[in-house]
Amino acid sequence: MINLSIVDIKELTKIINNKIILEDITLRIDGNTVILGRNGAGKSTLLKCIAGIYKAESGSVRVFDKDPYTSKEVREHIGYMPDYYSLYDDLSVTDNLNFFRSLYKESLEDKQIRSIIEKLELNKYLNLKVGQLSRGTKQKASFIRAIQIKPKLMLLDEPTAFLDPISANTLRDIIDSYCRANRSTYIYVTQRVEEVSLMDADIVVIENGRVKRRVKREDLSRSLEDSFDIRLAKPISDNLIVTLKKADYIEHIKKISDRVIRVKLSSYKSIKRLIGLIVDNNYVISSISSIYDLLDDSDE
Repeated sequence: MINLSIVDIKELTKIINNKIILEDITLRIDGNTVILGRNGAGKSTLLKCIAGIYKAESGSVRVFDKDPYTSKEVREHIGYMPDYYSLYDDLSVTDNLNFFRSLYKESLEDKQIRSIIEKLELNKYLNLKVGQLSRGTKQKASFIRAIQIKPKLMLLDEPTAFLDPISANTLRDIIDSYCRANRSTYIYVTQRVEEVSLMDADIVVIENGRVKRRVKREDLSRSLEDSFDIRLAKPISDNLIVTLKKADYIEHIKKISDRVIRVKLSSYKSIKRLIGLIVDNNYVISSISSIYDLLDDSDE
């Protein structure tokens, strides 16, 4: 029996306005994957090719062994959340969700959708027009639009952009729970390095329209078992150090400079709790050394 990948990309090149955005990308995706890269790296374009929105100039994209650009059948099973919310500003949130839901054969049950709406605290905005909402609230509605169709493959482009840390954690938990319960897969685009540690997924690094590096989740996990450095966006207070020392999952912590701490965890699985604790104390993480050490190696 042939073992088919969820996504199989071969020698993909995409040109937009006479500019090469993606060049000679070959990539197989068999499970949850985070696509990491800077602005302009080609992440969103790659996601649109997988979603069947863009047609490649050369090469091929197969999703569940079909071409997503020509196969309506495979697009029925793709829940795509673009980097721009893509909802109708003049319609209410409820009307938007109902309209997009009607375009697909399958969807989650009403009670399941209501549960997600409640978890994201979108209830009070359902009857408001999308154009009246904050950017973060639009982001939540866009996410529900994607997940409500019960997708086998979720394509999420910067889903936590514009969200506060609590809402971002809730959204990631919903993604993880949904995919586990429904045996679905997500491809999650981000440029935020701290999100990589929070996702139970392999990593693909995109740079200048090419795949620079692939990192298996277990490789990243092993690196986090040793001490690693976390750089914060503002000077570290003594109060933060005291707070972190109280965490029972931190074996050792040392302040290396005014913005860098060195941490050793009892288990790499505690990284999510550590990052949450730092964020809850109103700090932004600029980098985590173990991740950068893995990603900055030369191409495979």
